[in-house]
Amino acid sequence: MKIGIYYFSGTGNTALFAQHLKIGFEKKWGEDEDFQIHMKDISVDSKVEDDCDLIAIGGPIYAGNMPEKLIRWAILNVPGTLRGTPAIVFSTSAGTENAFGVESISCKLQDKGYRVIAKEIVEMPRNFYFDKYKANSKEEIESRIEAAKERGELVASKIPPEHLSGEKRMRNSKKGILLRDLLAETFSVMAKFMGKNYHATEACVQCGTCVRNCPTRNIEIAEVGTRHHRKCMMCTKCLHICPVNAIQYKGITLEQYNLLLK
Repeated sequence: MKIGIYYFSGTGNTALFAQHLKIGFEKKWGEDEDFQIHMKDISVDSKVEDDCDLIAIGGPIYAGNMPEKLIRWAILNVPGTLRGTPAIVFSTSAGTENAFGVESISCKLQDKGYRVIAKEIVEMPRNFYFDKYKANSKEEIESRIEAAKERGELVASKIPPEHLSGEKRMRNSKKGILLRDLLAETFSVMAKFMGKNYHATEACVQCGTCVRNCPTRNIEIAEVGTRHHRKCMMCTKCLHICPVNAIQYKGITLEQYNLLLK
C-alpha cells in the first residue's frame, strides 16, 4: 500500500488536517510491511508519485474555491497514468457554506480517470480577518482544531478495502465548476493588487522568515523592512508567521494566528 498526500497550506490549517489524515492511515496500515506514505506541500515539492494506490489532495478555500495555484497544480502535475486509482479530496475553511473547492479538484481528478471516494469539507479557525471578517475566539480556535484532528484520523480509518480495489466512487457534477474556477482566477488577479497593502513596520528585524516561506516568492528584504511585489496570493502566511508581528495590512497590526509556529 502506497499513499500520497498532497496539499497547499497558507497558515497551517490544511497542513494540520493532512498530518492527522496521515496519522490515521499509519494507524490503519502502518504495520503492513509494504506500507508507504509520503506527504508533500505542493509549494515546496510539486512532484506526484506515479505508483500510488491512493492519493489525497487538499487545500484552503479562497473566495469559494481552492487557490488558483492548487487548481493549476492539479491540472499540470497529477499524472493521468493512475486511472482507476482512488482519491480523497479535502478543503479547510472558516465556514462550509461556500466551500466548493472539493468539487473543482474532484472534477480535475475525474477527468484524469481517478475514482474520488471521499470529499471532506473541514471547518477550521479563520486566518483571514480583514475588514468585515472577524477572528475566532480562543475557545473556537481550540475546538475547531481538535475536531479537525479527530476528523482527519477518522476519515483515514473508515476507508474500507473495497473502496481501494472496487468501483466505488462519489458522483461529481461539473455544473458550475467553470464559473467557480473563473472566480478563482479572478481572485488570484485581485490578490496581486491586495498584496501591495502589506508592509513591514520598523519592528521588522529582517530575519527573512517571510521571504523564505512565501509560496509565490513575492517578498524580498528591502533597505528598511521588506518589499512586497505583485505576485501575492493572499494566503496571509507572511503576516501570521512573522516572529515579531511586524507585517501590517493597510497600516493595521492584526493579532496573529500562530498555528504554523506551534
